[in-house]
Amino acid sequence: MFQKYFTIDARRLKKQKNQSDEKLLHGVKQFNLDPKRGLDFLSKSGYLNRDSPKEVADFLFREGRLKKNQIGAVLGGHKDFNKQVLSEYVGLHEFTHLILVTALRQFLWSFR
Repeated sequence: MFQKYFTIDARRLKKQKNQSDEKLLHGVKQFNLDPKRGLDFLSKSGYLNRDSPKEVADFLFREGRLKKNQIGAVLGGHKDFNKQVLSEYVGLHEFTHLILVTALRQFLWSFR
């Protein structure tokens, strides 16, 4: 009997990772120019579910390359979806054991 061995082609994996990183970077750039267009692109690329306030809030909170004024544009929108994203976004912050001034600074520095 012969045994089959499978090897991982590191070059192929690296190329796939680079393409994925490039798509994410392109989505971040799109968001920084126009938040709606950027979120649509990221949704189509599979990085987040555009219809889920929780996923959008998590992305806004964790992705450090986003412009804070564009995050603020999403959070400050008057539509119900924007208000839900804001609610989820606030819930991602950890204010335990912080004095009020520090907690406010931390929160207000996360967007403009």
